[in-house]
Amino acid sequence: MKSSLLSVSALLLVLGSTACAPEGLIAVEGMGPAADVNQKIYGGSAPDAWYHDAVVSLHEVYGGYVYTDPFCTGTLVSDQHIVTAGHCVASGRGVMRPTEVAVYVGDNPYTDLASHIYAVTDVTQHPSYNARRISNDIALLTLAAPITESVTPVEPLPSSQGFTSSDVGMTINFAGFGETRSGAYGEKQQVDLTLGGLGCAVTGCTSSGDASTQVSYRQSGGGPCSGDSGGPMFVYRGSETYLGGVTSYGDYYCTQYGVSTRVDAYDAWISAYAGTSSGGGTTGCSGYDDTYTGTLSATGDLAYEPDGGSYISRRGTHEAQLSADSGTDFDLYLYKYNRRSASWRVVASSEDATSDETVSYSGAAGEYTWVVSSYSGSGDYEFCLSTP
Repeated sequence: MKSSLLSVSALLLVLGSTACAPEGLIAVEGMGPAADVNQKIYGGSAPDAWYHDAVVSLHEVYGGYVYTDPFCTGTLVSDQHIVTAGHCVASGRGVMRPTEVAVYVGDNPYTDLASHIYAVTDVTQHPSYNARRISNDIALLTLAAPITESVTPVEPLPSSQGFTSSDVGMTINFAGFGETRSGAYGEKQQVDLTLGGLGCAVTGCTSSGDASTQVSYRQSGGGPCSGDSGGPMFVYRGSETYLGGVTSYGDYYCTQYGVSTRVDAYDAWISAYAGTSSGGGTTGCSGYDDTYTGTLSATGDLAYEPDGGSYISRRGTHEAQLSADSGTDFDLYLYKYNRRSASWRVVASSEDATSDETVSYSGAAGEYTWVVSSYSGSGDYEFCLSTP
């Protein structure tokens, strides 16, 4: 029998708010009582490229206050979605609540935090994030409203242009909020480094890491530290700039090496969440209300439907059908949100030995989401859905 999909209690899909900025918050100095990371780009300099505008800072909201010191960094991949590190949004309960996070768009939160701060309606940590191994260290945020600043989001590096060994030695760029050369704190900084290898493959690494989901670099002369956690590693493909990685971990003093989570390894997951998966087709979905399509890039990859999110439903029957490319084995899971425990649980599933899955579930009114998961293989899929 196939093993069950890991819990997605991290899917805190809190919907409904449309405000741009958190209302009634007072800006105060400090990082906040729950924050436990401290961003620093050592040896960096001021932002000097368009893609640095898409680098944002994460601030703790607590007791009606928003703290001026960022606790992590992130990158806008659309005007309403942010990629950051999984460990950035971890808390003692599992994952930070959306109401505990605010996002600043700008270069220096100490000068204009109040006028460039945005509320968050969703915090989603990768379901396979492992804090002990620091694996699948990636998370996604949704803003309550699109940003109003003139900022161009940075496209995540697609799997079709993912890292290979031939990229070792290429120039990569990091950005984040932290200590400057003069000792000031909280201003956006950026620095160039050189890609050292896939996985953790440079001097100082205590393990080999995971070459399929991580890259590493030496940083004896500067670079991201404890954290610019969640901050971007920009890569260049021809004339294009992509978000290629998310700052994850390194040595204690940040003088030997650093490791970033590869964004190309989570291409389908990010695309599905941000609603960029194509939909509306009709092939094979006769009799269903809606059709969605997507791609799973590797065994263990997953996507959320419909369109990377959830939906509110009245009492009744949910019906879904999944089909995928030949040779794949994709499974289908229906999750329902339990507001009392603030967690998601599987209420129905189909785990046949092929990718032809169907689910019919009669349930109470509430919030639901579907997970398409690759038990083995990679390829495109079609997801058909009818709701009560």
